[in-house]
Amino acid sequence: SIERSYDDVLAMKCPFLRRRAADLLDVADVLARRLIVRDETRFGPSPSVSCSGKACTKSFGLGMEELLESIRNDWREDSDRGYYVTGKLSTDIYRDDCIFDGPDPDMPVKGLRKYLNAASQLFDQRRSRSHLLSIQIVGDVIVARWRFSGILRLPWKPRIPEVTGTTTYHVDPTGLIYLHKETWDISAMEAFFRTFFPRLTRVFSSEAA
Repeated sequence: SIERSYDDVLAMKCPFLRRRAADLLDVADVLARRLIVRDETRFGPSPSVSCSGKACTKSFGLGMEELLESIRNDWREDSDRGYYVTGKLSTDIYRDDCIFDGPDPDMPVKGLRKYLNAASQLFDQRRSRSHLLSIQIVGDVIVARWRFSGILRLPWKPRIPEVTGTTTYHVDPTGLIYLHKETWDISAMEAFFRTFFPRLTRVFSSEAA
């Protein structure tokens, strides 16, 4: 029943309501496993960390260079419409329970399925851009530096200010990414005000100058 409800929630048009409804179902799933059936594994993985079809196929044991190239391809350097805009990435190099963390108030997100659904419907894909500036192996992680600007898929089409940031991809012993962690060059609060209250932000910027 929760699995069916999860599919219905992921079909909701509003990305913010969809995310919060999915979070509530995650809580319901945990409570059902722990308090009702008292067996968290009896019904398989939770909906947010389950997979289906092609996403269940994993490329174990890839080297760091191979992982780097797969990540680079996901950024779609030819169009600047990579997975940050489209939500389309190489699911075979990520764990189903991968954690996606960053300054965004809606993070962290646990689960590849939940992240992909949110990312694929969050931005106007025709008017949003994600430009990869660099990507390299640093010790036992892969670090990408990027620049992003986009239009949220809300009725009044708010524009996210151009943000420069980094994403660090942490790899587990099997060769799959288990942690996808972002940093931004501005605070989440500043990004929020510049997105939803751009005129007010310009007024304060002018007074400060």
